[in-house]
Amino acid sequence: RLKLPDALFTRISRNFRGSREIQAGAVAPVLRLGSFIAYTGMYVGIPFSSVLITQWNKSIFGLSVTFLASIPMTAELLATMLCSLLLLPVYRRMNLKLVFAVSTLISAAANFLCFFASSPEQLIILRFCSGIGFAGIKYSLNTIVSLGSLTPENTTDNLAALNAGLLGGITCGGTLGAVIASSINVHTSYLIAGVFIFAFAVAVLALSPWKLFRENSAESEKESSGSRFGALSLVVKPSFIRYALLVAIPMNVGLMFVVAFFPNFVGSLGLPDVTTSYGYLINGLVGIYVGPALLKSLSGKLGRTACVVISLLLAGASVLILNIDLPLVIVLVSVALLGLFDGFGTPATSDYYVNMPAVRKAGVSQGLAMLNVVGSIVQTFSPVLYSAILAGGNAGTNIMGFSFIAAAVLFIVTLRMDAEKKQRSGSLNQ
Repeated sequence: RLKLPDALFTRISRNFRGSREIQAGAVAPVLRLGSFIAYTGMYVGIPFSSVLITQWNKSIFGLSVTFLASIPMTAELLATMLCSLLLLPVYRRMNLKLVFAVSTLISAAANFLCFFASSPEQLIILRFCSGIGFAGIKYSLNTIVSLGSLTPENTTDNLAALNAGLLGGITCGGTLGAVIASSINVHTSYLIAGVFIFAFAVAVLALSPWKLFRENSAESEKESSGSRFGALSLVVKPSFIRYALLVAIPMNVGLMFVVAFFPNFVGSLGLPDVTTSYGYLINGLVGIYVGPALLKSLSGKLGRTACVVISLLLAGASVLILNIDLPLVIVLVSVALLGLFDGFGTPATSDYYVNMPAVRKAGVSQGLAMLNVVGSIVQTFSPVLYSAILAGGNAGTNIMGFSFIAAAVLFIVTLRMDAEKKQRSGSLNQ
């Protein structure tokens, strides 16, 4: 597997254009670098929209400033969710390079313009535009995962690289944004975000093996026997419904724990504010370094289904241990487990998903786009869910923890029932 410096030199070597294997080997480093830069840029600005609204202390449509402060982020998530779903047919008909270039341009421009925003209305509109661009960026990265793979091992490596870069970007972006907002001003964080997204576009456009993507895209179109509705055809498939309900939704709820629950939970325990910073750092380091290493060592030995179950059990354990009466130590252990859950679980469950027959039939890139829609919906409403869990105290966290375990058990049971049903059907047809 190539490291980033190797990928840089490989990209300009004579062998790069002629060897599909060399091109495929360069995709994971590009995804790792690209997702790191992109998510650093996005998270430099995303969390601080509410701070800017509060600083302005202006109201529109009679809304309270407190409520209005949450609207820019909600508008951005809503735009990403809607465009991920509604623009799928448009993305499918466009050249991938064009989708990527236009999407990064929209996102970078929206962030640059946020630097000049002077009212809540302007900020909300621009964050919505940023969400439109980010939907195309997510689609492009998922498509690169698919079209940059020649073997299932390539797909696993690409998913792990994408997730590692994402985790690193979120960790660094939030920290960098906080430093910029406190030392300069919030507006400048948007300017830096635009610079990062522009740099992301340049890096991916320059380093990616676009010839390989075009060839694999043409081959997948010839070989595909899927519905003309692509990803939308998945919503009626029993295997997709099972995965969405028992894996995708719990996974995305768990991934929002550190963002939507952890800071408020730390505050409710009366722990020092620095605990939140330590938690973010531990969560990011475990997710980036330990998670992928664990996945590499276990995926070949245990199989994809077992890795999905382990992921859900990790989420359940990370929440249930909050019942132990050692607040400072336990909350840090909890976010460490959640980092492992993210670094191990996200690529493991994604790898299982892209190898589902229904997803392969619809097209892996289209299937990943549909999975992003589910994730965007869950993440949009997760803050409300976590507010209710926090209000419920130990009962709320216990219900959440056991829900993860129940999802793991139901996933195994329904898979076995489905296998037995197919076996009986096969016996009757013989």
